[in-house]
Amino acid sequence: MNVERPTEPSFLERIDVYAFGGVSEPEREVGQRYRLDISLELDLRRAGATDSLADSVSYARAYEIATGIMQSRTFNLVESQAEA
Repeated sequence: MNVERPTEPSFLERIDVYAFGGVSEPEREVGQRYRLDISLELDLRRAGATDSLADSVSYARAYEIATGIMQSRTFNLVESQAEA
């Protein structure tokens, strides 16, 4: 039985971003490099059928949003950034 899924995962992996977070004050002041792996659940059926970029997702924009969130403020827990 072939069940059609409305969404499928797309991945952005190994995104390096420098941000100011950590439990200790020195970590937040000096900053450190973080590596992001992002999974997006997307309905890409139309993009697959039309082969049109207009029907797809901008992975460059997803990258900008993710790195922007990490760099938007200092944080104690990386989990708080994941929830942003």
